[in-house]
Amino acid sequence: MIYWMLLLWAVALTLAVWPWGYLTARRRARERRRRAEAANPTQAIWPDRARRAPAVDPLVALEVQIRLAELAAEVQLVESTPGMYAQAHHLRAALAAYDAMLAQACALAGLPFPGQALTTPVPEEERERRELELSSRGWHW
Repeated sequence: MIYWMLLLWAVALTLAVWPWGYLTARRRARERRRRAEAANPTQAIWPDRARRAPAVDPLVALEVQIRLAELAAEVQLVESTPGMYAQAHHLRAALAAYDAMLAQACALAGLPFPGQALTTPVPEEERERRELELSSRGWHW
């Protein structure tokens, strides 16, 4: 009889104490979360903001797009003018400037591209690949 009383007492004590540990752990976690939110209120309002990539300034992106359009027009002008003095030199300079702006646009859009010296000409296929990647991400020039 005493065995059953001790067993019943042990089970009752276990059932009374076991949820207490669970509840205190939840309470401690809630307090940690509140302290973190108090330290960084922006994180409490926008929880996924820290995981997002930093936004690019739209005016900087627009400036790069405008400059890309100007350089593309200059490349077309040099290519379409047959009697231009030092046409190869002008074409090489315009393409180098266009490739540099294209690299800057890729960096702003978050596209990986191999780092090259500005004097190294970019192959036509690579240039087209970069242009297609940028246009697929909403860049227009």
